[in-house]
Amino acid sequence: MGNKYYTPDIENIRVGYKCEREETIEGYKPYIFDLQGVRDYIQFEISDYKDFFIRTPYLTKEQIEAEGWEWMTTYFYKNHKRLNYDYTSNRLWVWDMFDNKYFDGYCPSVNEFRTINKLLNIK
Repeated sequence: MGNKYYTPDIENIRVGYKCEREETIEGYKPYIFDLQGVRDYIQFEISDYKDFFIRTPYLTKEQIEAEGWEWMTTYFYKNHKRLNYDYTSNRLWVWDMFDNKYFDGYCPSVNEFRTINKLLNIK
């Protein structure tokens, strides 16, 4: 995998969004947007004064496992659901083996991964 980070689009920033924010001398540190952070970020974007330098790590195997998925040699498994993730294209496939339902879509970070799990009612 090439680059480990990307700059998110402004429309993806929301309360609870996990990323890293550049601090002056210390470099980047973990950052989770709260309501004030979202407001400030939008204001900076509108004024073209970008005081926020943020980056978002691409989704990793460890993050998927931290969300309760178990690695099964060639795919992840959780509650009768099978998950495959292509780290080069950031493509996510989820198959519900009981209902024979299928999801296929773009998922660059843990933020989208959590949203997809929530929308698919995966607990």
